[in-house]
Amino acid sequence: MAEESAPAATTAVISSDEKNFVVSFIQFIRHKVSANQCTEDQIEALEVAVQCMESAFGLTDANYAFQPSKPLLDVFIAAEGLPSGEDKLPEPTEAEIAEANKLKEEGNDLMKASQFDAAVSKYNEAIKLNRDPVYFCNRAAAYCRLEQYDLAIQDCRTALALDPKYSKAYGRMGLALSCQNRYEQAVEAYKKALELDPNQESFKNNLKIAEEKVKELEAAAQASGVPPVSS
Repeated sequence: MAEESAPAATTAVISSDEKNFVVSFIQFIRHKVSANQCTEDQIEALEVAVQCMESAFGLTDANYAFQPSKPLLDVFIAAEGLPSGEDKLPEPTEAEIAEANKLKEEGNDLMKASQFDAAVSKYNEAIKLNRDPVYFCNRAAAYCRLEQYDLAIQDCRTALALDPKYSKAYGRMGLALSCQNRYEQAVEAYKKALELDPNQESFKNNLKIAEEKVKELEAAAQASGVPPVSS
């Protein structure tokens, strides 16, 4: 997949439901802090996080008039069907692995048909059954085509957390970073991809393009006296 330019910024529209959801999450944070379940460093970080969320979502005191019928964490656990209090997720059964692979193939077919939103839905279903790094990497490809680069980068990072030697995840992350004009970080991602798969021509080509972009930014910065902002 060739390098792409970053999309123009758009103005976010925040619905009342979204604001209510954020209020519910902030209430979860505040209950955790008030229950003395956080260290001083965590409390400081959470206070900053709350301020950032209130600013980003345009929350005012009036928004806190919303009171969820159930704590957000309880809703999440019930919806996901997670075993309460267990850190490790259960291993998938053979049937779940087979079904997940079928869903992944359906997602791949939708990608070929340029139905990227539908492909994401299929990968979501596959991941729900089996957290395979390939599924995260494939979903990252769909997110890239939808220009949702932050989600793509996170999926690549998750894939690498599951399989640190997954070269394609590094390559795909390099692409997403390049699409955000974060060329220095893209160079590092492509280099790591090539360390794992030295013969992959697409990694070599994309690394060369990203390195050229870094040089262009550095030259432009020197000419204008303004430091580059690629990373």
